[in-house]
Amino acid sequence: MMPFQWLTQLFSTVLSFIMPFPGPSDDMCIFATEPQRGATSATLLLSALKNRNDFLRRGLGNIHVEEIEYRKCCSSHSVSQHEYLVVTVKESSGARRSGYLMVDRLNDSPTSNASQSNSSTASSSATTDDHWDTPNRLHRFGAKVKNFSKWYPIDAFDRVVILRSIDEALEVQGGCPYHCLMTMDFRQAQRRVTLEHFLLLLQTTSTNTVEYHLIFAQCYWFAYTIWKVLDLEAAPHITPTKYAPLQGRNPELAPGMVLGRGDEVNEWRAPGTVKLQWEEAKVIADQEWIELRDALLAPERARNRQRKPASKNGQLVDRQSQRSISFERRWRDISPLLVRGPIHS
Repeated sequence: MMPFQWLTQLFSTVLSFIMPFPGPSDDMCIFATEPQRGATSATLLLSALKNRNDFLRRGLGNIHVEEIEYRKCCSSHSVSQHEYLVVTVKESSGARRSGYLMVDRLNDSPTSNASQSNSSTASSSATTDDHWDTPNRLHRFGAKVKNFSKWYPIDAFDRVVILRSIDEALEVQGGCPYHCLMTMDFRQAQRRVTLEHFLLLLQTTSTNTVEYHLIFAQCYWFAYTIWKVLDLEAAPHITPTKYAPLQGRNPELAPGMVLGRGDEVNEWRAPGTVKLQWEEAKVIADQEWIELRDALLAPERARNRQRKPASKNGQLVDRQSQRSISFERRWRDISPLLVRGPIHS
């Protein structure tokens, strides 16, 4: 089995394809077959995992984020630039397989049912001007320009793509040349981040701002916010490259500005706020995971409890038998002396 395949059966569950469950020999093979479609959302992935008994038994808490690449797509044929994350996850026990994800924000869904695939709510409410307010006066003016289509917020499509390998991310991005701006290594991080917590962070970030906005909540904001929250949470080792200063910059769209962070976002969309929302969501989600696993394992635990009293009774019978045998042996040793009586000198 190819290393990526353990991760990909998830899409078969998400898209309701009929796939065989892993056999006894497929230990820790949680996602076993290649999907027919590569993009979905964090919400759908989490929902699928909650319905997979093999994940609840062997995957929950056992798959961790190992490394993240922060990439910037820079096409020489277009003024548009795109930032996204390529994530490596790995099992911490069992077969220790690796899997790969690509995470980014688009301004619309690549499918006709985008609203169903969005990792936030199915529909967003009307956005007020205050929602986009930042310390930047240019931004405040831009938020009010509703008639200019490129400024008007539309629902974002925050996608998660399961990859065969890291190299496949280039294909997903249409072959657009890219620079790796920086890498994040979790192997010596202060805290480990599980797959389910990482997906929950994506969901939380999407829910924080469900609309795509060219200036305020685009791919730069989405990728950087996830990156920064993970930095605050786990303190992984970050290695910037010579291209790191390009992060958040688009000279054609916003000369001299750094989009997606700092003064370019307001307090509501800041990484610190998203982190607090993530921490609150984890408390609820962790309890749900515990309840799901307990419900799955309850019959097995009940059978084990029934076997333990029988085992204890058996041990008691064995000890009584051993005492009886010991007494019989001692009686055989002293009975001749009792029959002969005392010996007189």
